[in-house]
Amino acid sequence: MAQEEITNTDAPEEEDNGLYPYWTPVHEAEPNELHMKLLREVAGRFDIEFHSAPVFARYGDPIGSLDIAIDRLQGEACCVWAHGPTEEEDAAFDAVWVPVGEDMDATLRSAVAAMEAVGIMW
Repeated sequence: MAQEEITNTDAPEEEDNGLYPYWTPVHEAEPNELHMKLLREVAGRFDIEFHSAPVFARYGDPIGSLDIAIDRLQGEACCVWAHGPTEEEDAAFDAVWVPVGEDMDATLRSAVAAMEAVGIMW
């Protein structure tokens, strides 16, 4: 039997501690809406698309936003989990870079997995 794919809203019961993240639809964002850590990461790049998505713990508690910069020329996406004011240095975790996915949800799933791999997200 093929293993079922886990999406951003599905977590195996043994991992369900109420913290598994999900996000609402991604929206285009202006640079002044995004955390400064993301903007510093992409400084000097051209034709960057900016997006953001509110992120929630599994049971609906808001835990910040996933701020995303897409560099389609390089095929890369930079993502920062911001959990406080955009101008406060310690209000966001370090940025992760991932390949651009087939759609925004795929890109965000890759970014969340990269954050988990380095200990940023549970």
